[in-house]
Amino acid sequence: MKSLDNHAHVELQKGETMRLEHGNASRIFCCEGSVWLTRDGDIGDVVLRRGQSLTFEGKRGILLSALEPARFSLRKSPAVSERKRNLAFYLRWVGRKYSAIFA
Repeated sequence: MKSLDNHAHVELQKGETMRLEHGNASRIFCCEGSVWLTRDGDIGDVVLRRGQSLTFEGKRGILLSALEPARFSLRKSPAVSERKRNLAFYLRWVGRKYSAIFA
């Protein structure tokens, strides 16, 4: 697995599995092939094919298994404080735009 800060690229051969522990990723995007995902505590499983993604929250583990040679990316979500900071910035920006339009 090649780590890039909050982003990683992974390749698995057919039949290979990989386990992501508690909150290691919050978005999985399948670039090639297909990947079967089983999330701890979920009743159903998910199969992602090329171009599909899954976004999730929480700190449950995920088991990934390649149904054929697959390449996918994993991305962590920003920390809650960063999300709040981004939301506050956006709301200030919208407020300024709204004021300028109706002033």
